Amino acid sequence: MKRLIAGSIFTLIFASLASVTLAAPIPFDAKIPYVIDGDADPNDAFVQDATHDFELRVEGKAVSQLSIHIPESITVDKGIEIVDQSGKNINAQVAYSNCTFTAAFSQPVTPGTTLTVSLKGIKNPGEVQTIVYPVSFRGVGMTTDIPLRSVIIQTYAM
Repeated sequence: MKRLIAGSIFTLIFASLASVTLAAPIPFDAKIPYVIDGDADPNDAFVQDATHDFELRVEGKAVSQLSIHIPESITVDKGIEIVDQSGKNINAQVAYSNCTFTAAFSQPVTPGTTLTVSLKGIKNPGEVQTIVYPVSFRGVGMTTDIPLRSVIIQTYAM
């Protein structure tokens, strides 16, 4: 009986600590850009000509270039569009080579800016339901790309 009571008390304490930890705000002081979110519109894996979006928060250093690797099974027929948090188009010279879109910004994107990157005209011939886009950036004055978290787009067979 003592073991049952001790186990119950331990479980209650552990559960209450976990919920306090989950509810506490997470301090986040980013020193580099980071990917916030990604989604598909429409979210059906069988729909061709879809749009895949993700947000990128620029922090730390101004960004001069953004690279997005496209999986070999996916094609992007209508290119990419990049806008800031106010919906204003960001001027960039976009090139596509070796399954990678590279956007070289005409003016560096300053810290505190949130970019929405839209991959338009997605063709998914294999009806892949989980698509991973590795993303990297280059800061002002940098000569190499720094990889960021990959964007994961989850679609469904509806």
